[in-house]
Amino acid sequence: MSKYNVVFKLELVTKINNNQLSVDEAAQKYGINAINRSSVRKWVNLYNLYGEAGF
Repeated sequence: MSKYNVVFKLELVTKINNNQLSVDEAAQKYGINAINRSSVRKWVNLYNLYGEAGF
């Protein structure tokens, strides 16, 4: 089971893709530690390639 659900990932990715938040700002706002920030970047890339199915 994933630590973060699809709805959460989609909310973060949408805000990042709409330039409302940077990856670092989103991670800080939602309490994602520095180790998992690379995961946020990965979610953005997967979403941009495959849509929600990328999660």
